[in-house]
Amino acid sequence: MPDRFLTHRSRRSASLAMRVPDPGRYLAVDDGPEIVLIALRVGMTRIGRSASADVAFDDGGVSRRHAVVMTRTDGCVEVLDDGSLNGTFVNGERVRRQVLEHGDVLTVGRRRIRFLEVRAKRDQQTTEELATADVPAVAAA
Repeated sequence: MPDRFLTHRSRRSASLAMRVPDPGRYLAVDDGPEIVLIALRVGMTRIGRSASADVAFDDGGVSRRHAVVMTRTDGCVEVLDDGSLNGTFVNGERVRRQVLEHGDVLTVGRRRIRFLEVRAKRDQQTTEELATADVPAVAAA
């Protein structure tokens, strides 16, 4: 069986596979053979190795408190490095803080996470195109 890196607790908070996610903002986590979608929480979503992280990895390359993804009052979503040893990267560039756009790839340790913003069908060409853009089979949160 291929390796999985999300902790059991983080995988348990993810929903079962779905073809097209509901409108919202998600983190698509590469987890072995699957992509797991985790819905962003209102306010802050913590990423790290700690059991208290919302997206918790069982991986020594990820700091206990690695990064925070927050929804700002202006509606933008921003990632902040939380003092991690190995750094937080967006699209290959190390960042301390960065506003995220649909499709941006965050790297924490050796783990890749894609930020997805799925809009209602009437707001975009099709929700399916947004949900599957450059992302293989999806399991959702």
